[in-house]
Amino acid sequence: MANQISNIHDAFFKQVLSDSKLADTFLREHLPADVVGLLGPELPEPFPGSYVDEQLRQHHSDLLFRVRLKSGSDAFAYVLLEHKSSSDPGARLQLLRYVVRILTHLYEQNKRRLPLPPVLPLLAHQGPGAWKPSCEFADLFGTVPAPLNPYLPSFRHALIDLARVEDPALSAEVRLRAFLKALKYSRRSDLPDCIDILLAEAPALQEKDLVVILTYLDKGPTALNNKVIPRARCHCRAINMTFSRPS
Repeated sequence: MANQISNIHDAFFKQVLSDSKLADTFLREHLPADVVGLLGPELPEPFPGSYVDEQLRQHHSDLLFRVRLKSGSDAFAYVLLEHKSSSDPGARLQLLRYVVRILTHLYEQNKRRLPLPPVLPLLAHQGPGAWKPSCEFADLFGTVPAPLNPYLPSFRHALIDLARVEDPALSAEVRLRAFLKALKYSRRSDLPDCIDILLAEAPALQEKDLVVILTYLDKGPTALNNKVIPRARCHCRAINMTFSRPS
């Protein structure tokens, strides 16, 4: 059952960000501002495949994008979606492992020529509770003698903690905001009570987008109950469509 639910999150996440324009908006709105300032106007290029450990795929989904910098060089944005309900302090260790896999793959693909391109890790957490761990890898070691600091691996990851982002701030783009709201609310126990909030963007969405969102929510860990479906249908009627559960 856990694998089935994780597959639903994975499929929805990848379906949303497979749209290059939505991926571009997502990265520009949620990477740090100084990093965004380095990006050129080109849309991100998705790279196929996953770098997640097989045994962790029920908790993680990932996407890799090549992004063009204003300088003319390339960088890579690595987006890891954390499915766990609570914060995982070890996520930084897993992120490092995944980034090393990406760099190793790029190194081999480029016939072992240097320099390596920078990889920007962005952790997206969809759990109902706030993300508590630090984004700094070095904090995993606690307090160590100063002479050891130069020998510790050191990096930080960007973070989008969906539970702590106000709905309007999820995105200025209505489609992306609707999709991110679905990810944000899908694991909450009060999901059925939030259906009007979740579908506030319905009149501005195409029918296919609304079907994707409602199907995802209905298959998720907190299913839409029979009392919610009529309310969902009211939103559907605003765009002249009919929602019914898949048989």
